[in-house]
Amino acid sequence: MSDFATFDAHEGETPAAPTSGLASLRKQREQIKASLHLDLLVPRYDEPVYVRYTAPTKAQINRINDRAKKSRDKDALAEAALLAECAVGVFQKDDAGKPIGQPEQWPKFDKDLAEYLGEPKLERAVDVVRALFFTDGDIIAQAAALGRWAGFAEEQAVEEYEGN
Repeated sequence: MSDFATFDAHEGETPAAPTSGLASLRKQREQIKASLHLDLLVPRYDEPVYVRYTAPTKAQINRINDRAKKSRDKDALAEAALLAECAVGVFQKDDAGKPIGQPEQWPKFDKDLAEYLGEPKLERAVDVVRALFFTDGDIIAQAAALGRWAGFAEEQAVEEYEGN
């Protein structure tokens, strides 16, 4: 049982009038949130392996970058941490191209995945990311694809342009 209490975030709200243009807004928003993910192929495996990611927030990116500044390996460490935090799970697809299992059943970058990879001593999520991917370049490319999809590449380009 969870220590977290459940609550209805919309308790006490007045529903939009059926004729309102906003009547379906909440439902649309929930549908979009539920489908807002990106499945990326992990390179170099003969049998394709995928990771499903949610979009990172700017706060996550800033926090990860701040923590990684202290490392000699800061770029690869930050990218691996981002992938670990945004991962819904690691999975494969069936012959019809559909993900095998449900997202809540897929291993994340945790001890279960470390076991699957034959690396049971790995405990940190970033180390499990580095075990799944074969090169730091693969990790950096995957994180860049996630950032582009989430819209951060355009934001960074605008910030850099405005700084000139």
